[in-house]
Amino acid sequence: MNLLLGVGMLAAAALLFAWAYGKARKPVPARWTRKDSAMISITLMFATFFTIGIGFFATALLNIGPEFVELGLIGAAAVALGGGGSIWLARRLAFNHGELRPHTSPLQAPIDNTGPAKAA
Repeated sequence: MNLLLGVGMLAAAALLFAWAYGKARKPVPARWTRKDSAMISITLMFATFFTIGIGFFATALLNIGPEFVELGLIGAAAVALGGGGSIWLARRLAFNHGELRPHTSPLQAPIDNTGPAKAA
């Protein structure tokens, strides 16, 4: 059960971070993203979710045998889907604006107009 709780808390931390990152990095961010108190509270929630999730995950790894017996096949599938799904969703939330997508077009050489002038 600790494995499921750990992955769930880590997924919640990843989703919270991606959501806040996407909201704060918009071309015109919302007013609440410019307030220090709002961003500090989101940072504290992220740090808490992440720390507790790592703790649950580490506890599950210390007792890995009984943990898998307790979870069973459905629990292991839930852990895998929860972890993979949250990574996919976090990437979609963080980069949901066209301006934030990584630039993947090939680089083009700059045009240099500083050459010698041609005689007419």
